[in-house]
Amino acid sequence: MAPIPEPNDTSASAHARLEPATPLAASDRAGFDRLETAILGLLDRYEALRRENSRLAEVLAARDRRVEELESQVREGDQLQRDIAKRIDDLLGQIDQIEHHFTARGA
Repeated sequence: MAPIPEPNDTSASAHARLEPATPLAASDRAGFDRLETAILGLLDRYEALRRENSRLAEVLAARDRRVEELESQVREGDQLQRDIAKRIDDLLGQIDQIEHHFTARGA
């Protein structure tokens, strides 16, 4: 009997026909063939799902990198907004001082 392939074995021998150790009756052979077909179908589906899982993991990683990049841009924008607000407050303070200085001189 040929060994049962490992789930992650994608070699050609992984899909080789399994042969029973002793000859089988026709009805047993049909059942064995059905079982073998089902197992090989499940193996193919398992491999397809693993590939899809890997693809989705890559998509998710790319999305996470994009989210991190956008969050960084938001943080930079927030810092710029705070810097601008501080600069505006400083300029308003200077205007107030100048107005106060001219008001004091005119009085």
